[in-house]
Amino acid sequence: MASVCLLAAFTVLTCQGQQPATGGLPKNDLVVPNVGGVFIAPVTNASFSGTVEIFSEQKLPGGSVNLLKTINYIARDSQGRTYNENRRLVATDFEDVPPLQTFHIWDPVKGLETHLNPYTFVARQMALMSAPPRRDTVPVSSTATTTPSVKSEDLGTQTFENLVLKGVRQSQGAETTDEFWYSPDLSIYIIRKHEDPKWKLSVTVTQIDRREPDASRFVVPNGYRVVDGSPQTQTTQIPGQPGVHIPDGKVSAPQLIHSVEPQYSDAARQAKLSGICLIGLIVDANGLPQDVHVVRSLGHGLDEKAVEAVNQYRFKPAMYQGHPVAVQVSVQVSFKLF
Repeated sequence: MASVCLLAAFTVLTCQGQQPATGGLPKNDLVVPNVGGVFIAPVTNASFSGTVEIFSEQKLPGGSVNLLKTINYIARDSQGRTYNENRRLVATDFEDVPPLQTFHIWDPVKGLETHLNPYTFVARQMALMSAPPRRDTVPVSSTATTTPSVKSEDLGTQTFENLVLKGVRQSQGAETTDEFWYSPDLSIYIIRKHEDPKWKLSVTVTQIDRREPDASRFVVPNGYRVVDGSPQTQTTQIPGQPGVHIPDGKVSAPQLIHSVEPQYSDAARQAKLSGICLIGLIVDANGLPQDVHVVRSLGHGLDEKAVEAVNQYRFKPAMYQGHPVAVQVSVQVSFKLF
């Protein structure tokens, strides 16, 4: 009897591919993953500074392991002004401070946010488009997800660097977990961990100093040219779904960082059915799929298998003016029997 081989491919239709890495780093995005840092809520009377330590461990084809690291310096003053960095991922034996790629200043006092490029010495400045979140607002990832296939477990509390953290673990099956440790005092995630069969990631805020940071952190450094970075038009939002955008020139597309191969249904295998199932979804501001539904059906149980797989995808969230936002995208899931 002839053997049957399943090929299950996926394509994020509205997502743009990762740009090739520069500076001698590998160009394959399996080797240089997309890793987000820490979002700092611009709340008042919760000043601190710290160092974000990021470690990535990826299993590569052939059994080798790629180890990468970086750090980002972050700060917030008592007025709610924030400073955040994005530094390049480097090899773990790299001994110097990783190169700075971009940094960002959010100033609710002046009503401005500034994105700074240390290579061009350009500071793009624009008016804040939304009010800062309330101090007591806990992001959705620290509670529970509405995705049915994700199980959430309360981990209680732990003390880390003199902060009481609240923990939650989200799991999909036995091999994929995400762990979040949130500080109500600072309104940020202090520890975030991800683990699946191919990738381990840890993001930890260390060396936390609760003193008022130097005011120079929150102003444009000398030598930078300030330009108007305000959008000419409003972003496109989905009618009837406030806060959900469509990726365009102002809102970046989410980037797929974890996928799950869909399984064939018995009925489709017996019918020797191949084809493409188009899935619509919302990728929320935490990179989680929501409202996963079938746009173009294949039938024979493959629609359900496609939805089940897409519910387990993980994304680097779409960004608008330096902050993660929810967007509506489509995913093409292909089924083919050989």
